[in-house]
Amino acid sequence: MVEDADGRSVFARQPADPGEVEQAWRAAMVCPTRSVGHVALRRPERPVFPHDLGDGVYRLGHNARSSFGAHSYLIRNAVSGNVMVDSPRWTRDVYESLADLGGLADILLTHRDDIADADRYAERFAARVWIHRDDAGAAPFATDHIVGEEAVSIRDDLVAFPVPGHTKGSVLYLIDRHLLFSGDSLAWSPDN
Repeated sequence: MVEDADGRSVFARQPADPGEVEQAWRAAMVCPTRSVGHVALRRPERPVFPHDLGDGVYRLGHNARSSFGAHSYLIRNAVSGNVMVDSPRWTRDVYESLADLGGLADILLTHRDDIADADRYAERFAARVWIHRDDAGAAPFATDHIVGEEAVSIRDDLVAFPVPGHTKGSVLYLIDRHLLFSGDSLAWSPDN
């Protein structure tokens, strides 16, 4: 529960059990402005990110202010290589976890706003970086461009779908025929 205190929002109480401590740390670590504080430092029993969401998908946390707080994800694939969708801010916690989980083969950028430190992760893991050509100016380090408005098969288990979004280069990514990552495509406006 959140309440107002001197013009600030604060938690009405501190976490009471290990599960609540994990949830509180996740909230703190996704905050792009690092503004979630604490009364007493109580670390969780294990790292809270990457957060296993099931089906080989992990939320990476460490959301970047430069990406407007957008989430980023890792999708594990032992055959074709792991994929990161959008990018968190650069931190040892993320790149060491990525290495432990098998590294990265591809970084998929859904649009120009959620790039954060993708260039550093790409360099660290020698990963290919995908972005639509209409948003490529925001990621000059990208190795591959999606062009036009038609679906593009990136590899057997990965298809890119250019879509209307709040940037001209918005892309959906369909992974393993059942995982769809949409970025901010629902924030479309007719002025694009």
